[in-house]
Amino acid sequence: MNLPLDVESFLKEVSSNYGDLKIIPKSSSNLMKAIGWLFTITKISPEFMTKYITIIGDTVYYPDDMLKNPDSESMLRVIAHETIHVADSKRFSNALFSFLYLFPQSLALLSVLSLLAFWKLSFIWCLLFLLCLAPIPAPFRYWFELRAYRVNLLFARKADNLTNEEIVSYYEWIEKQLCTSLYYWTWPFQSMVRKHLMDERTFEVEIYKKISNWIIIRRATKKIMDIHSETLKKLND
Repeated sequence: MNLPLDVESFLKEVSSNYGDLKIIPKSSSNLMKAIGWLFTITKISPEFMTKYITIIGDTVYYPDDMLKNPDSESMLRVIAHETIHVADSKRFSNALFSFLYLFPQSLALLSVLSLLAFWKLSFIWCLLFLLCLAPIPAPFRYWFELRAYRVNLLFARKADNLTNEEIVSYYEWIEKQLCTSLYYWTWPFQSMVRKHLMDERTFEVEIYKKISNWIIIRRATKKIMDIHSETLKKLND
């Protein structure tokens, strides 16, 4: 699979430090097809296969059309975002990361213990775990996503050179993701989310420093190449 050069560079120079991140089309995964079918018939997310990028472990599943005609800059920022998830997954282990990411909704799985009511009636109370499927705030998912979305803010600052006023639109976009049904009301406390997003001291953490350095080197390299091209053009004229 031919990926944009910037994406290849980021995978090699940054993502590889935290895991072997792989990018594959959704149509090649039976799991993605099954989830897509389920989300379509239940109308949870009918466009799951065509508009949404999904990551499980260190594998990023891309809609086929997005891979056929990738937007280099958009894909780069998605991969940078997902790199944080891969790093966290490696740090906690895939199983624990997945459980925490889905908590408290993941507790609903304990409702299966109610089947033991045939042995001891008190197990019927385990059905109450189904209440965890409600859109209850998810502190771990919020923390994981906040860490990942900070990469988007890092690009906004280092690559786009956005001012404090200009970056507000990014804050609003991220708040829409985390405070609404888009992420199942992960953390519906908008003022708190805004406060955390505005705190850029976290950019001093090692993983953000590596990404920041990569962005700076990339920008400097492009500037040098542009100057070189312009010089050649003038000489030819």
